[in-house]
Amino acid sequence: MKKQILSIAFIFATVLFSCSKDDNPEPVENTSNLAVSLTSSGGEAPDALLSVDNFINEEISSIGSGIQQPGGVRRLYYQVGKTIISSKYEEGGTAIGYRFVDGELTEIGEVAANSAYRLFGKADETTLIAVEAAKTGLEKRVFNVINTENMGITKRVETSIEEIESENLISWPSGMIVRGDKLFLSYFLVHNENFSTPNSDEARVAVYNYPELTLDKIIRDDRAADIGIYGNFNGLITTENGDIYTYSSSSYASGYSPKPTLNSAILKIKNNETDFDSTYYLDFETISEGNKINFMHYAGNNKVIVRMVTDDSGLWATYAPTSSAPVCKIAIVDLITKTVTEVSEIPLHGGQWSTPATNYNGKVYMNISDSNGAYIYEIDPITATAVKSPRTISTEVRGLFNLN
Repeated sequence: MKKQILSIAFIFATVLFSCSKDDNPEPVENTSNLAVSLTSSGGEAPDALLSVDNFINEEISSIGSGIQQPGGVRRLYYQVGKTIISSKYEEGGTAIGYRFVDGELTEIGEVAANSAYRLFGKADETTLIAVEAAKTGLEKRVFNVINTENMGITKRVETSIEEIESENLISWPSGMIVRGDKLFLSYFLVHNENFSTPNSDEARVAVYNYPELTLDKIIRDDRAADIGIYGNFNGLITTENGDIYTYSSSSYASGYSPKPTLNSAILKIKNNETDFDSTYYLDFETISEGNKINFMHYAGNNKVIVRMVTDDSGLWATYAPTSSAPVCKIAIVDLITKTVTEVSEIPLHGGQWSTPATNYNGKVYMNISDSNGAYIYEIDPITATAVKSPRTISTEVRGLFNLN
């Protein structure tokens, strides 16, 4: 039976206005520490955040359950340790923290952005780093260091990453890794009026001193194009031994216009080093026979799950989850052997804005939406196989969280 998590406000209202004790539904304690965020059918209703027993063995619905999210339908989700972060993406938004308290998802606090939070990363299990960035003008980017125990800002630092004022180009953050006393921030350059990408034939990472958050240097590599894509946090991933990998999409369907001339590729920054590894280059586009990377998630043991773009002819085509002309597939990439294996059980699908994925018990769980609805798939990165869940009652799953 599905377990329902009720917000504190709802519990209070139920107790206050119920006619009898028997009419008061008692919250059922969640023991799985798993949660999801759904966008309701029709796409115009607010997201709902709710706990689940598991990700794939039951139908998941927010009808009559869950915590409704404020501020419209476009939200970003992130996880730091045992805290879920839910943030409005547009200007004037706030980031809200949720955690399981006595088996119930409970709001623990919120923090407002002066402009808008565009990128999240974590320094440790209780420290969130949120980057504010305006889409227009040449405003500085702002690091916000947030204690997720109480959602309080402990430090704010303004920074200029790379702006080319003569070309109206600004930096857009796409991924963040804190490793030791350095923070690595990937970014791409966009026009501050029309969000085009006329200068993208180079991979760029800003290296900051941490925790001072002072810029140390910018590293560049002309073997690959700009790193990451718009609306996602995964331009950088790190492995168990501390190596950092980057991916360059070079994809028109993923928002690069004009499209970079360089192939979609993966680069590496070795552990204990702060420059690109000149001996490592994974030409994903050639190995996958013409596909491009839209999304990359670390699955463990030097394997990543990628969402591939199979048809790159339509601008922003990977941001249409219910498209009747889907262009995306899922594959496993071995970063050591440089092999790509398609997960055949997952069909062509429409991609997604801010793709959710989480690791749990050796598997990776991911939302796959198409014109038939939204499903969660359990992906085995070792065998490159997948199991499909019952249909969720939503157009897409926007967050998947393992808080164990």
